[in-house]
Amino acid sequence: MSRSKALITFVVVAAFLSVSLWRVSAYTPAPMQRSSKPRIENPRIPDDTLKSLADSHRAFALKLYHALPNHKTNIVFSPYSIEAALAMTMAGARGQTAQQMAAALDLTLPPPDVAAAMNALDQRLRRAVSRKQSSDADALSIANAIWLQKGETLLPAYLDCLAENFGAGVGELNFSGSPAEAAKIINDWVSAETKGKITDLLTADAVQSARLVLTNAIYFKGIWAEQFNKQATNPQPFHFLDGTSAEVPTMHNAGRLQYARQGDLEVVELPYRNSTLAMRFIVPAAGKFDAAAKDLNSAALAAISDGLAAKQVVLSVPKFKFTGTMSLNEILITLGMKDAFSGSADFSGINGKKDLFISDVIHKAFILVDEEGTEAAAATGVAMARASIVRDQPIVLTIDRPFFFQIVDHDTGETLFFGSIADPRK
Repeated sequence: MSRSKALITFVVVAAFLSVSLWRVSAYTPAPMQRSSKPRIENPRIPDDTLKSLADSHRAFALKLYHALPNHKTNIVFSPYSIEAALAMTMAGARGQTAQQMAAALDLTLPPPDVAAAMNALDQRLRRAVSRKQSSDADALSIANAIWLQKGETLLPAYLDCLAENFGAGVGELNFSGSPAEAAKIINDWVSAETKGKITDLLTADAVQSARLVLTNAIYFKGIWAEQFNKQATNPQPFHFLDGTSAEVPTMHNAGRLQYARQGDLEVVELPYRNSTLAMRFIVPAAGKFDAAAKDLNSAALAAISDGLAAKQVVLSVPKFKFTGTMSLNEILITLGMKDAFSGSADFSGINGKKDLFISDVIHKAFILVDEEGTEAAAATGVAMARASIVRDQPIVLTIDRPFFFQIVDHDTGETLFFGSIADPRK
């Protein structure tokens, strides 16, 4: 089958983490196809199955990071968001296409079980903030939507899967006849779901040939359990990978934090109030960033998590804010998802035909870390009980060189965001 004759599945992933005020663009819903079945609430999925899924997402995060062409720049992405959008796609994949997708995404669960497990994980993550929420300043929201060319039909079983496991209906748009209008409707949905932080994700040209667009948006807004004093923020040197340095706004705080040291890595964890979420800063020793980037893997991240212990820490952290956009096509193909992007794709579980393939996977993420909390992957609230005072020698950790960061949920072990900072100014 030639690509010109195939219907196109266009997968879009929009991920956002933020903690500031927002302005939401107006959003006009499209006509919607929905299954008559409601979303399955509180699905009975064993904890070890959720742990397996979270472990797979962590492993995929590291595979994706290593596959990126340039590690000497700032990087941010949401492995959870990418996996969620592709899980909706994989629910309609069959045969070798489904097997390749599962392998590329590092999933150890059988493909038919992934949708139900994602539903359970999604609902656990929603409760990570809301169950302890005390104000509108703390929020975590996850949304899924599918957009279909008018006149096309989907299998009832696929509509049921989307409704029961992803809470998603299917909006009908005229991609071929009114691509600008279709792109605007999707962009407005993304903007609304990310509180106006991600806009203009798609162009008319990008969707004109599309027949099916799958979207996931994640929004995280959190406040540090112990905020930094803004008056203490001042310029401090930051040493770049090329050996030069420059002064960047640097925050300072001291307290009892989860800390670990493993070889050339120092790790400190900052919890967000009113949630089970936390941000980890993984800091290689001076001159060791490239080696650490090469050696960092899922087992290393798991060992870091197991090795954390409460210590008195004097911490200095640079402020940073940036947006990252990446096309994942070539990376996913390199990771083994070959058939899904070709005429050999089998997504017959979506419409009963073998005429769909993935044309694009686009991921966009925003992050801001400041004295109040984290925007994007930096705006999550995690409550941290005050530990009893121990008169030990404080650990001084000055993050004045390139480092990694990870936003995790302690309840499920899920990695919501992962990235690295090479230059806080950018």
